[in-house]
This record gives sequence, structure tokens and C-alpha cells, in this order.
Amino acid sequence: MAAAEPYIARRPQLTLDTTVTLDCHAREVRLTPDDAEIDTAVFCSPSRRVVGKTDWTLELVVLQSFGNGTTTEGLYDQLAPMSKTQVNYLLETDKLVGPSEEAPHFTGSLFVPSIPVLDATISEKSEFTLTFAVADDPVKVVA
Repeated sequence: MAAAEPYIARRPQLTLDTTVTLDCHAREVRLTPDDAEIDTAVFCSPSRRVVGKTDWTLELVVLQSFGNGTTTEGLYDQLAPMSKTQVNYLLETDKLVGPSEEAPHFTGSLFVPSIPVLDATISEKSEFTLTFAVADDPVKVVA
């Protein structure tokens, strides 16, 4: 079997609670696991380890924005009311196609972090990373 073409991030989209889309605020996206390692070392096997629980995180590098309250929605205005709540998410690897084997979607639930107000210097954009704790293993959707 031939190797698949590498994934190129062109139009990924994260949707929270079916209503809040974040693709126009985000510059980078990561959905990554962290496998805990349990030290089970004993005198006769001092380097023994076993794999423990897997924790998933979803990270977005975003640019801060504030909406005008009528025609535009800023990042802060969309996410601040959801802070510290658990919501469903849909991560589309390409919002223009899919879901398919080549462009799967991933779904599950996550916890929305508190939203920073500013992280900027003089004449610079306010850019920061939002780290969402994912509540369960992501589910791959292909159809």
C-alpha cells in the first residue's frame, strides 16, 4: 500500500458548542495526547515503567479581538461567557471538504479555559495560546 500524502493545514476549523467558530481568530491548532508514565520500578527491575492514562489537550494560537456588539464578534466576546465550562467541540481538518478518510473530523468535549484580555507590547498584536483540556479521547469522523 502506498503512503498517504502528508496533511497540509489549509482551512482547519474548530467549532465549540455548535455555534462558536474560531478559524478566523486562530493561527495554529494542535490536538495532542500526553501519555502518563507510571514508575513501577523495584530492586530487581529498576527501570520498569508502564503507560498510564492519556490526557488530550487542544491548543490554539490566537489573535485577540473585541467585537463591536452588533455586526462583528470578537474572540474575547465569544469565549469569555464559556470560560470554565465543558462544551462539545468539532475539529474539522479542512472545513471546505469532508469528513472523509483524507479529511477527517474529530469530535468530543473539552473545558474552555479562562480567556486572557491582553498579551501585547507597543504597536504589536495580542497573540497567545489557549489550552483546552479535552475531557475524553477524540472521536474520528469520516462520513
